[in-house]
Amino acid sequence: MFLKHARQFILPDLLDLPVKLLLQFSLLYLVTKQDFAVISLGMLFFSYHPLGQLGTLDYLMLKLPEDYINKASLENNKSLSVSREIVLYTIFFSGLIVIAASVITKQSNFLVVTFMAFIIQSILYQKYLYRNVVLRYSYNLKYLFKIKVSLSLSRLILTTGGLYFFGVYGYLTSEAIIYLIPMIAFREFELKKFHNSLADIVSLVKLSLPFLLLSVLNLVSTQIDRWLIISNNSLEIFADYSLCIIVVSSILIIPGKVDSLIMQYFREFYVSEKSDKDYYKRVVAYLQFSIIILGLFATFSVELVGLIIEYYLPKYTNVLIYLPILTLILLVRHIHNSIAALVGLEFGQKYISLSKVIFVLIFFISTFFIKGNLEGILDIVLALTGLSIILLGSYLFRKNIKNYVWNIVTFIIVFTLVMLVSNYVSHVLSKTIIYSILIILTQYKYHDFFKFLNDKEYLIKN
Repeated sequence: MFLKHARQFILPDLLDLPVKLLLQFSLLYLVTKQDFAVISLGMLFFSYHPLGQLGTLDYLMLKLPEDYINKASLENNKSLSVSREIVLYTIFFSGLIVIAASVITKQSNFLVVTFMAFIIQSILYQKYLYRNVVLRYSYNLKYLFKIKVSLSLSRLILTTGGLYFFGVYGYLTSEAIIYLIPMIAFREFELKKFHNSLADIVSLVKLSLPFLLLSVLNLVSTQIDRWLIISNNSLEIFADYSLCIIVVSSILIIPGKVDSLIMQYFREFYVSEKSDKDYYKRVVAYLQFSIIILGLFATFSVELVGLIIEYYLPKYTNVLIYLPILTLILLVRHIHNSIAALVGLEFGQKYISLSKVIFVLIFFISTFFIKGNLEGILDIVLALTGLSIILLGSYLFRKNIKNYVWNIVTFIIVFTLVMLVSNYVSHVLSKTIIYSILIILTQYKYHDFFKFLNDKEYLIKN
């Protein structure tokens, strides 16, 4: 069951990954550091689009698995319609304010055009996103596969072609309309439109306020490092740091998609009144297995990135010295995201918010000691993400910590030893053997987890 869903859900992103990497590295290669830094600012602005949802979509994505189990039609979900209407109006008017502010403050024409491109992209992306949410949570993954593949092909032909033949403005034009192509090509399964009253909007927003707060804190905690770099360093340094962010984000795309699908399974399992013992046993197995696989994947991926930078991006060779710490950041970011998602499945948003507040406060205090340098910021991100893992992990296993302390401690020790050994082994085959031994040593823990992924009892329709 899981392999069928994973193939349909993840394969488009697996195909899209080399296209995105080709586009990103082409951008790094073809444009100046200053232009890349400005485009990175536009991407940073695009990343704020979750705020326009006012937390409504995050709330609904935890409710949709319950609707699916109860055999409700997601295409006719009025709450989704209300949420989409909120986000479209919010992004449109906030975009107008950003453009007006840029013009009034006499920013460069290139910066204004960049912001305009990403505002248009944000609006079209939301329409694309809500259609995908309906398809995903109703397990109509075959049709979702077609839409995502069409997006990848559009990105390969339009955006990459626009960059190569028309330069940076061709890239921005293509990025602005990229999500329009799959929506025109595939018109089916459109979310039904309702007449949404003010009362409907207010009611949904009230329920979603904890998720809005979490969304704000999440954006602050994940982007405070970038704003610190921008305010204390040149655009060239910001370009270097943006490349570090691209490396981490790109490597986590596929693992993130796998985790997202597994979380959907866990949510359905959690709400179907299974025992806590079975649930947490599978959670521990999932965390351990995913950490091992990501450790192996991250090790090879970062080495490949190092070779690409060394041979094809000489103007970014400064980033090479940060690759070892980026490998560690990849692992702790994955562990944190997984544990936070599991806490979220139990509607523990206030505890996630508390960890984000602590993260931001300590980060802000730490900036007085590191003076905004890139290496210091990476060290703080690593340390504070580790602290967040401890805080959220303590909450996640609050009722079951005694049952898993020895298991978790043993795994951490063994995995750390494997990471240290692999760091001093240069041969790819040797590294693979080292990680394979770790998988074999802990394999007995994964039997129930794999059985869970293929169990049909809690998947009512499929």
